[in-house]
Amino acid sequence: MSPAQSNRFFVVTAMVFTLSGTAIAQTPVRIATWNVFTVGSPGTTEYDAAVDVLGRIGADVVAINEVNGSGDVPNFEQLAADAGYAFTVIPGSNPFGAQRNAFMSSLPIVAQTIHTSASLSGDGSANDITRLLVEITVDVPGDAVDLTLVVEHWKSGTADSDEFRRASESFRMAQTVSDLVTGVDAYVFMGDINEEIDSVPRTPNPFTSLPGGLPASFSLGADLDAEMNGPGIENNPFFYLEQSPAPGVTALPALQLDGSDGTRPASGRRLAARGKRPFPSNRQLSGGAEVSAGFGPRKHHISARVGDRAGKCLPINPKTGAQAGCEPLEAPGRAHAQQAAQQ
Repeated sequence: MSPAQSNRFFVVTAMVFTLSGTAIAQTPVRIATWNVFTVGSPGTTEYDAAVDVLGRIGADVVAINEVNGSGDVPNFEQLAADAGYAFTVIPGSNPFGAQRNAFMSSLPIVAQTIHTSASLSGDGSANDITRLLVEITVDVPGDAVDLTLVVEHWKSGTADSDEFRRASESFRMAQTVSDLVTGVDAYVFMGDINEEIDSVPRTPNPFTSLPGGLPASFSLGADLDAEMNGPGIENNPFFYLEQSPAPGVTALPALQLDGSDGTRPASGRRLAARGKRPFPSNRQLSGGAEVSAGFGPRKHHISARVGDRAGKCLPINPKTGAQAGCEPLEAPGRAHAQQAAQQ
């Protein structure tokens, strides 16, 4: 793993958004979100390091950003298999660029949707999502509420056009759970948001016209166009995810083992999580945070495992991929059915 590749654990702010119910539940689920900055070929140092990291995390479900095009898809599928994940979902294409979002899961995937601008807006000409949103619902063991997860990788950059696209993508993200019932259904928003929570709203705010610099193939959906020409589109990608009653998410803590919220000290970029209300416990971990909880019939807390690395460990060696002083977490049991859910 080269120094540049090792930055994939630190370069982005990984955001997890959760909505929880009001009662303590029974079935813990561990989730993780990771921008891998390309999976890489099996047998390479970066690939082997990724297998090791996933093993230390021991998550039931992992959201992945930056599967780098069609050539990297087989690498992603092999990574899932080598890490013990029987179920995967990844789009067959992407509207802007090669990078794709994906899921790997040891829990059976009972429903999956690849969301497009057209499907969410109802406007067949809409093309306003940088990377397609992937939604899955996993079967939580027992009679617990099934868990819905949505992964996105928001547009990066600091130009007005980049900020406009991030805001538009959060509007779309909120739409993915519009058919779910707040306070009853369990859902998690996760992925690389490419924004700082205390740096928004940015200017101009709101957007009342299209900014310059948008790609030629970008086409704002009719619903977002109406928003822009009405109240305006908020220049804050957290705004549409916090709306009450739905999605209605609020902040959760996510800290390094030393108490820092930074995930890339050189830039000050941070790891953060968002949810409906405090969870029953929260222990600090190097490179992320774990929130212990569980699911039950029509009542649940979400156990969110977020971050770029897991366990109480020292930083990864950028040359070898090795991690010293590591105290692995107990990994939950995995299903080993040889089945894949592939879009």
